[in-house]
Amino acid sequence: MPLIKLFRRYEIEVAFVFAILVLLGAGLSSYRALESAKGSVGWVRHTYQVIGSIDDLSESLALMHSSGRSYVLTGDDRYRRLNRDAVTDFTRANLQLIDLTRDNPEQAAQMPEIKRLIDLISQRSETVITARANYGADRAIDLLRAGEGARALEAFRQLATTMKDAELRLLEQREEQASQDFLTTQNALAAATILALILTASAGLGTVRDIRRRKTAEAELFLEKERAQVTLASIGDGVMRADATGNVTFLNRAGTLLTGWPEDEAVGKPLGDVFTVIDATTRTPISQRMQVAITQGAVAPLPETALLVRRDGREVPIEDTVAPIRDREGKFTGAVNVFRDVSEAREASRRLRHVAHHDPLTGLPNRVLLDDRMGRAVAVADRHSSKVALLYLDLDGFKLINDTRGHAVGDELLKSVTTRLLACVRECDTVSRMGGDEFVILLTAVNQPEDAAITANRVLRSLSMPHAIDGAELAVTASIGISVFPDDARTPAELLSNADAAMYEAKTSGPAKYVFYPAPAVDPEQRRA
Repeated sequence: MPLIKLFRRYEIEVAFVFAILVLLGAGLSSYRALESAKGSVGWVRHTYQVIGSIDDLSESLALMHSSGRSYVLTGDDRYRRLNRDAVTDFTRANLQLIDLTRDNPEQAAQMPEIKRLIDLISQRSETVITARANYGADRAIDLLRAGEGARALEAFRQLATTMKDAELRLLEQREEQASQDFLTTQNALAAATILALILTASAGLGTVRDIRRRKTAEAELFLEKERAQVTLASIGDGVMRADATGNVTFLNRAGTLLTGWPEDEAVGKPLGDVFTVIDATTRTPISQRMQVAITQGAVAPLPETALLVRRDGREVPIEDTVAPIRDREGKFTGAVNVFRDVSEAREASRRLRHVAHHDPLTGLPNRVLLDDRMGRAVAVADRHSSKVALLYLDLDGFKLINDTRGHAVGDELLKSVTTRLLACVRECDTVSRMGGDEFVILLTAVNQPEDAAITANRVLRSLSMPHAIDGAELAVTASIGISVFPDDARTPAELLSNADAAMYEAKTSGPAKYVFYPAPAVDPEQRRA
């Protein structure tokens, strides 16, 4: 009797204990089933990646082969560039396929043959393209007709099909296993739910509902927290969190790499110690935007010149996003900062700007940059009542050298001319290539036209010296037209047009001369180099 009374007295507690034990057992079973299912899904994803890599490799090789044939038939350099891009793509796809098949001895055993066929296809494609470029279409077509590249490509396709078939068989097995694992998980969860309902019903439906809601909420919160932690640890951007006092409370793995601060050392320190940002132009510190977010709720974006000063003193260009953290009442309790290294992006932007404004052969400013500098120089000269001179140069004898000795020698000669022109002017002046064998020299802060004549004579003397190119001494001269602002031109366009006209007048007068627009300002005999 005492035991019965004791049981009745603690009936609810006993029911809860049994319910908890059942749930723990079911949870453990479900967890194991879920882990197994996750592993199966991972293998299914891996199989799809292998198939995708095989397809990418096949497409890249086919593109390389077809673009090579197209180049042979048309001679269009676009197909040659397309061929190089295809080489890059299949190299990347091949490396990815090697990495993905390491776990499969059967597939890994095929990779040496894959590599041999890829090398053969690549070599034959390069041989055909080189033959087309150096010896003409007939030689290249003869190589194509030999069919070695096509046979290698067909052999690769057959081998790729064999590998794909093997992966598809694996895929079928793995998908079946994943389905079975998920079914097991569903059954375990269903059984756990039924048993929990039966046991907890004896303790009262109301209590069961409360406990279930609490456990569900806790499980979801835990899962959400785990997801957040895994996500923050996995992303490539740095993530930093601070509390309302401005002290660091969290720093993810990417953040430790960017700042140089391990998380255990950063946590608890003031933001200014861990996250210092300066302006690359002014070298002045930028205010702590996270602190501003904590106190004001909104911040301005970082300037493009922002640099993060690492713990070791190195500086890293960054971009960031700052957001305040609020509680249920809307009160600011902290802030989070997501920041990233933009070194490569800024360098790519700088290179693009340079390419857009400079001649690819000589590195000199092109017409776009010249127009901008002419506009600025004319505006400054107009404000200060000074002069600007423009020298328009055309090389005499360059075309003959370029035609007889080849474009490679011609290009080297243009580079040599560029070096000499730069040595003849000041740092504040501009030497620009207009294209072909034409150059422009922009002289700023000119006191009188004779200053331009002095520079022209210096250029003619420098260019008259032989150029040592490819083991030979080559000689060129120049015809120079000179226009002066504001004497004979009021706009940059007029300045360039007048100098061009004067250059043609100098060219008709004989080599190695300069001529002012519209009439000679110096005795013609003095214009000879």
